[in-house]
Amino acid sequence: MKYELKSWNTNIPHEDKRKKLILKTIIFILFGFFMLHVLFFIKISQRIIVSLPIPDILISLVFAVFIAFIFSFRRKLLINKPIRKRVTQYCNRFYGITCLCFIIILPLFDYYVYFFPKETNTYLTYYEITTPGPRIGRFSNCNKGIKIHDQYTSDIFFLCFNDKKHSDYNIQALVTVQSNSIGSYLVNYNLSRLNQY
Repeated sequence: MKYELKSWNTNIPHEDKRKKLILKTIIFILFGFFMLHVLFFIKISQRIIVSLPIPDILISLVFAVFIAFIFSFRRKLLINKPIRKRVTQYCNRFYGITCLCFIIILPLFDYYVYFFPKETNTYLTYYEITTPGPRIGRFSNCNKGIKIHDQYTSDIFFLCFNDKKHSDYNIQALVTVQSNSIGSYLVNYNLSRLNQY
């Protein structure tokens, strides 16, 4: 007499597919948020000056290395693997986590200046038209740029400048700046018709 064992796990492949689909959807959504985060940072970064005693890039790098050091060395990877493979895995994980954390942490200072201003001021300041302008990619620059002096951080906003009539303008620009304890955000600037103010 043959006994047929009934399998109670007939729906496991279907559950695995559903879990994989949910995981892929979550990863896709997180990647979308990450790309929006990077694009928004690129859009606002030229109009923001972060003024800290220690450069924000150095602070971001230290935090990224610290977080990567915590998360890249797990005990599970130590067991039953050759030393060379272990070291390679550690280095790859450490490098990947450091880069990801650095890209996530670096814009946080700019976001703080942008989203949490303490005051908004309008004032006259000096500017300079330069050729070439700031970098707009890895291998290219704007044809012309404008350097606007900021009163609060004593630093310079460096933006692309496309107006061809700049010789008619005054030597000062009327700027509107939002500032807080760590930096300034250039809301707007006007080079002409300053006699209205």
